[in-house]
Amino acid sequence: MLTPKFEVKQDEKHIIITVFAPYARISDAEVNIDEDTFTFYSSPYYLRLTFSGKLTDSELERYTAKFDADQGAFVIQCEKQVPGEHFTNLDMLTTLLAPQGASSVKKPLIEVVG
Repeated sequence: MLTPKFEVKQDEKHIIITVFAPYARISDAEVNIDEDTFTFYSSPYYLRLTFSGKLTDSELERYTAKFDADQGAFVIQCEKQVPGEHFTNLDMLTTLLAPQGASSVKKPLIEVVG
């Protein structure tokens, strides 16, 4: 599985995710949105993003997806659960790619006792 190049933008009501996947199978593309987690799959690409806010679930079908053949990119527009909410850290790619509940600070495995 390859992690594709991607961009994330937002407006008052939507999060817009552009996934650059030039060798993807368009017919096999899948998008899943579950509150704060966005998942994109199209062989050989897999992308999972975790946002600071909540999106409308994909089961409600309130998102749009299109393929831009000139750029080789999927453009997915997801609806925010709370319109006007500002999602933070959209420019911090490692934060978006981190699994839910992961923290950047780890405790040492070995402790020196005096």
